[in-house]
Amino acid sequence: MAEVVTKAARGQLPRITRLRVEEYLDQWLATIRPSLADAAWTNYRSCVDLYVRAQLGKHPLAQLTGAMLTAHYAQLIAGGGAKGKPLSPTTVRTVHRVLNKALGDAVRDDLLPSNPAQKATPPKRRRYEAQVWTAEQAMAFLGAVRSDLLYAAWLV
Repeated sequence: MAEVVTKAARGQLPRITRLRVEEYLDQWLATIRPSLADAAWTNYRSCVDLYVRAQLGKHPLAQLTGAMLTAHYAQLIAGGGAKGKPLSPTTVRTVHRVLNKALGDAVRDDLLPSNPAQKATPPKRRRYEAQVWTAEQAMAFLGAVRSDLLYAAWLV
């Protein structure tokens, strides 16, 4: 209790706000626009519009938790893309980075006591193993395309 009283006296407690996530993100996007290149700002806005607004936008900003964000990321991977297609872990990690930046700015502006994105668990990157043809497979392919107009390109 003493710690809370001390922080209140110093003006270090977050302001109580009734902002919803989408309202905050709209304000945040408008605020950061001058500091970003057009392409970067467009990517931030698209990320918010496509993958955050519909699912989390109506929630009060102050009630957002790391567990909610982790569950949201799982939903995006399961089918958060166009027409319900799964999103790649790379795309979901981009959503996480945008939310981490936005919510970190909310902490800086005393709208949140801590950043819930730092308590969330984004998906791990998928590691892909290169598939390489054996010498026999390469020779079989070259034999099959010998009469192709692009044979020289295939050979190289």
